[in-house]
Amino acid sequence: MESKIQCFRVRVFCPYYQPFSSLDQGAPSPPFFSTAEHYFEWCSIYTHQPLAIVHFLVHPAYHTDTPQILIVPHPVYNCESCVISWWDFLTALPGQLIAWLQGVSELHHQEESFWLFTHALTDFTGDF
Repeated sequence: MESKIQCFRVRVFCPYYQPFSSLDQGAPSPPFFSTAEHYFEWCSIYTHQPLAIVHFLVHPAYHTDTPQILIVPHPVYNCESCVISWWDFLTALPGQLIAWLQGVSELHHQEESFWLFTHALTDFTGDF
């Protein structure tokens, strides 16, 4: 069981001040978010390179009826990044996020680590 837990890296709640936000494309994009963020990185059990990155951005400026989910290429790693922005913290994972992560797991044959990663995300949202 210990080897399964080590098949992904998770950094939880990486707050840091970012005073500059680039709005050249109409919305902030990594790494220029203007808020604290919760950062999760899912790495391959074979190469230890990121398969997917999930950012939870909580800020009063993101006041919409539903969480905004944006899937974009990560500017550093060769993987996709899911950015979820909302004015309040999520109490459950959005279905779009779970479906996207399921597709990533099937593409990279990482079904076991998919369940561990989604469980870590679910625990985080439930405990926060």
